[in-house]
Amino acid sequence: MEQCGGIIRIKSQHPKFLSVLQSLDPIGTQSKTFHQQNCTFHKFQENHNLIVSTGYVIAKFAQAINSYNINLINQHIKFSLLQQEDKEIKLNLICLNFDDWIAEKLNNCFIEIELGFIMYFEIPNTNDIKYIQKYCSSLLSQGQEVLTINQSPFLKGKVMQKQYCRKGYVSQIFTNQNQQKQLIMLGLVSQIGQEGGAIFNSKGEYIGILLQNIKIARLNHRYFTFCVNWVTINSIFNKNSPQLSPPYFRSDFINQILNATKYISQGAGQFGSGILVNDQLNKQSYILTANHVLSNNLKGSKLFIGEEQHEAYILEDTSNNMDFSLGKATNYISQGLNIEDGVIFSEVPAVGSTVYAVGYLYTLFQYKPCISKGSVIKIIYDQFNQMVSIVTDCFIHNGYSGGGLYNQYGQLLGIISFNICHSVEGVICDLSYITPIFPYQPVFQDLAQQGNLSQTSKDKLKQEIKLASEIRTLCTLRELPQIGYIPKL
Repeated sequence: MEQCGGIIRIKSQHPKFLSVLQSLDPIGTQSKTFHQQNCTFHKFQENHNLIVSTGYVIAKFAQAINSYNINLINQHIKFSLLQQEDKEIKLNLICLNFDDWIAEKLNNCFIEIELGFIMYFEIPNTNDIKYIQKYCSSLLSQGQEVLTINQSPFLKGKVMQKQYCRKGYVSQIFTNQNQQKQLIMLGLVSQIGQEGGAIFNSKGEYIGILLQNIKIARLNHRYFTFCVNWVTINSIFNKNSPQLSPPYFRSDFINQILNATKYISQGAGQFGSGILVNDQLNKQSYILTANHVLSNNLKGSKLFIGEEQHEAYILEDTSNNMDFSLGKATNYISQGLNIEDGVIFSEVPAVGSTVYAVGYLYTLFQYKPCISKGSVIKIIYDQFNQMVSIVTDCFIHNGYSGGGLYNQYGQLLGIISFNICHSVEGVICDLSYITPIFPYQPVFQDLAQQGNLSQTSKDKLKQEIKLASEIRTLCTLRELPQIGYIPKL
């Protein structure tokens, strides 16, 4: 539970924002130009954390300017994560929203629905951030003891990182049994700035987030502290997930992987896709593709890249490996992926993570490559626990072979190998198999560091992987159980 949260500073000179702060804190215990509140850190993606906090103040501001547009809010409000010695990390708001069921319950209690707004920020992993490890899987019950953990928004320097714990009890609870969402009223009073803090049970499992302390006039101006559980927090975020994938819609990300995708040819009628990888320092270009795309994959065999038909040759015999071939262009070709930029992903992709398959459609090589979005649905390992195939639900078709599978940061995960065919119904396009790039890390390290292949890398390219060969020979859905996988179509 330690250091799983921090303090967010929300600052603006906008008159509407200053008015919100004045109504929130009429006595003036905080500065009138910024507001500070707690937040919690959650694992989001491979190299990123999600920062979560209550969005009451920002929701009130959005209501005042008659716009909940995230871009407009980011223009007027500056968000930052405070560190020691008053240093700040700039944050960008990526989501501000509420849950409809929570809003209904608040409305029934004559409480403004802005109380239920949650805001989300994305931040790269740093050594200073430790995300929450354990989440409560059970629903809370009335009278249950809970622990609130937050930091004081008024302290500075090293003591700013000191966490304060308070015990409390669940005094009232509203539960949506079907979706396990909970709006919880606690038997304690929180202070200004403590909102956004974490709530844990006696086992140290994360329950949810502390909402803004609120005064209810109908109940003799008594103060109440509400919180929502993490299922609700996750539901709000997932509801907005189509808008929370900026790398997919960034033109530079799309252009990079499209430009790096080339069609390759070798001999009459032998076409496929390939991925251009550049060593900018040594001005050398390499082409990655699938073995089965080539009619001749022996060392020194020629192949041609793109419309310009740039000449390249195979570096090593790869006829027995995991459907992976590496060629070297005789001349430097621009617009490829750069080895120096860390484009080769060095971790195993998580099941369920978003991926993009890029390749050419057969007979349409004169046009631009196509891109297909999907998810990782299975990782297949051999008897030595070596990853030999990534299964995705990305659409692929003839011609995609040799193209690339990328994560949402544009990093290469693998080489498109094949899809599964049914002997009667034809091609099942939403079940594709990818040769992972992960086992070939030594190869790319050699190319990046010394510009040629060590003997270890050459042996890796020649290595025979029996299970990988068996996977490539599959042609019908009935044969999938042979490798321990039953598709859900």
